[in-house]
Amino acid sequence: MKDFGLLYFVEGYGEEKKQNSLLKNIFSWLGNPFGKNKIELKAEKLVIYDGRSVHIIEIPYTLESLKNISPKNLKNLEKALYYFIESNDLECCIYPADTGLDFSSPLLVKSRFSGELIYRALIKKILLCLCNASPQKLIEPEIVVISGESDLEAAAVIEILASQAKYLAAAVSNKDSFSGTIERIYEETGLSVILTENIAASLKTADIVINFSKTYAKERKFRLKPGTILINYGSVNLFALSEKNMVINGIEVSLKNIPDKMIFKLQKYYNRLEFLEAAIILKLGRHGGMPGWPDKTLINSIEKEFEKSGSSITGFLGLHSKIKCKDLAKIMPKKG
Repeated sequence: MKDFGLLYFVEGYGEEKKQNSLLKNIFSWLGNPFGKNKIELKAEKLVIYDGRSVHIIEIPYTLESLKNISPKNLKNLEKALYYFIESNDLECCIYPADTGLDFSSPLLVKSRFSGELIYRALIKKILLCLCNASPQKLIEPEIVVISGESDLEAAAVIEILASQAKYLAAAVSNKDSFSGTIERIYEETGLSVILTENIAASLKTADIVINFSKTYAKERKFRLKPGTILINYGSVNLFALSEKNMVINGIEVSLKNIPDKMIFKLQKYYNRLEFLEAAIILKLGRHGGMPGWPDKTLINSIEKEFEKSGSSITGFLGLHSKIKCKDLAKIMPKKG
């Protein structure tokens, strides 16, 4: 299994080069053999997990200067990167999407990793964190899944949860298009999933709502009972929320083998979740990322890789602030 590279850009290259001249014994300084047009690349190799490593590559340009780079210098940069990839036998090298660059080499891949895929695929772990921290000990919560513009999203998460959930409902726009999924789940798990087109009615007793709808309802917003937790993959504008509801808009994760100082260097270009998503999805052979909702097989694969990596969910992105897992029990909304 090949390693991969991850590009980032220096801030104030001239000063950075002077300050780091004594660190050459730590970093490998590599370049391409193109005479006076040689470009130096500073790289650090870090083992991620399962024998797979990432080469963190710093290129001698600021992000701002890249926007005005000449075609000649861009060509030399691409040659240097290609030489580095070939010399180190890398699978590919990821570079930030917001650079405005488009390299011709297929080994230089523009990042499509937002972290959203990991957030979606870890739905079971998210539910476990929330239920364990709940003052009411939601061992068997009533879960309602609201379908989005495509039923594929809701269908995938219902299939994933059906083997463990006791009370599961699907609020969809068209029951006929979803009935086949419900019948298959019943045959495979014995769980009878409630299927409804009445979103408001389904929410009256819900403990946890998983929302995929991005529809903005100006005339009417759906109310959640006090204590209901909303795991949001769509738009919160669909709901009339109170201080007795908790909203989850994303997750934060730990990276077992990546030092915090390296995360700090990369934070302008990749956060922890994006970094982890790149590592996992590339290992699974998906260079371009995976738009939309992953299917059941891919969800299970991502969850297994997440566990192998030694990573964990450390917190959640709430409606207005971040929530640490260790603080969940103190701030979980109470019913009534």
